[in-house]
Amino acid sequence: TLIGLNYPFHQLHSAHAKLHTYIYAYTRVCVYIHTYTDPLPPQIWCVGSKQQFPTAIQAIQTLPKILVSDLTVGSSDGKGVKILINGVPSSSVDLASIPSDNISKIQYYFQPPIQYSNMGLGAVINVITKQQTGGSLMLNTLNAVTTGFGNDVASLKYNWGRSTLGVMYNINYRNYNDRRLDEEISYPLGDDFYSKTRTGRKSPYAYEQHLAELTYSNVKPDDYVFNAKFSLGALNRRRSSFQDLVMTRLGSDLQGTASSHDKDKYLNPSLDLYFNKIFGRHELTFNAVGTYYNSSYNYDYSESGIDDGFTTKTNIEADKYSLIGEGWYGYTIKPMTKFLVGVRYAYNTAF
Repeated sequence: TLIGLNYPFHQLHSAHAKLHTYIYAYTRVCVYIHTYTDPLPPQIWCVGSKQQFPTAIQAIQTLPKILVSDLTVGSSDGKGVKILINGVPSSSVDLASIPSDNISKIQYYFQPPIQYSNMGLGAVINVITKQQTGGSLMLNTLNAVTTGFGNDVASLKYNWGRSTLGVMYNINYRNYNDRRLDEEISYPLGDDFYSKTRTGRKSPYAYEQHLAELTYSNVKPDDYVFNAKFSLGALNRRRSSFQDLVMTRLGSDLQGTASSHDKDKYLNPSLDLYFNKIFGRHELTFNAVGTYYNSSYNYDYSESGIDDGFTTKTNIEADKYSLIGEGWYGYTIKPMTKFLVGVRYAYNTAF
C-alpha cells in the first residue's frame, strides 16, 4: 500500500517553479514554463512549426534531457522515460503513429509524479490527443542491404468520436551466415597442464522477434479514460558454432572438431486494462495486466576426433503466469497539491 502527497514545487532561487511543462501543437509547437510565484506571464519557448514535427515522437526530441534514436526514447541521465497517451501507459512506437495535427498538448514532467516515484524514471511524457474522426498509418523500416538485418514497424490507428482503435506489428530479425566463435579454456591438472582451444568456422545465426498489438481506447477529457490492449510477442532464435579443436594434455596436442547448436523460443500474450475517472476533486485509477509466458531452450554440444568423443545436451521448458494490479485514489487539495493513496498487487507462478 502506498500513500503520497504530491506537492509539485521545488525551490528555485526565491521562487517556486511548477515541475511540468506543456507543448501546444497548433500552428507552432511551443513549451510553456509556468512559475506560480512570478507575476509575469509564462515564459514561452517556441521550437518550430508543426510541419517540422510530423509525429509526436519528433516533437518530444526537443525537450530537455530527452534523447530520441529511431523509435527509442531515453533520458540523458541514463534513466528511463515513461510514455503515456491520454494518461495510459504506452510505448514510443505509439508516439510515432500520432500525427502532429492530432496533438492537443504534451505534458512533460521533469520529476515523475508520486505514482511513478519508485520506478527510477528520469521523466514522464503524457501526450493528450484531440477528438477527431480519421485515421493514420505509420511505417518505419530499418534494413541492411548486404546482410540479414531488419527492424520494421507498421501501425494503423483510426479515431471516431471518443474512441480510437489501433493495430501495430513489429518484426526484428537477424540472419547471418558467417558467425565465428573462438574459445579457450585452460587449467592445471595435478603436475600437468590441460587446455582446449576452439577456433570458429563459418557458422549460421538467425532469429525473428515478433510483436503484435491491438488496442482500443475511449477518452473524454477531464472525465474518464478507458484503454484495453492485447499484445502477443514471439521469438524464434537459432545459432550454431562449428569449430576446430586442439586439446593439450600430458604434453601432447590432440586435434578434432567441435560443434554446438542451440535454439530458444518464447510465446508471450498479455492483456492490459486501464481505467481512470475524475469527478470534481476526486480521481480513481485502476490498472490490471495479465500475462502468460511459454519458453523453451534446447542446446547440444559434441566433440569428435579425440578419444571416444564427447556429447552433452540441455532441454528446458517453462510456463509462467502473472497478474499485476493497482488502484489509486487521488484528492486535489488545491490546484497544485494532490493527495494520493493506492495499492499494488502482483502474483506469478511458474512451472
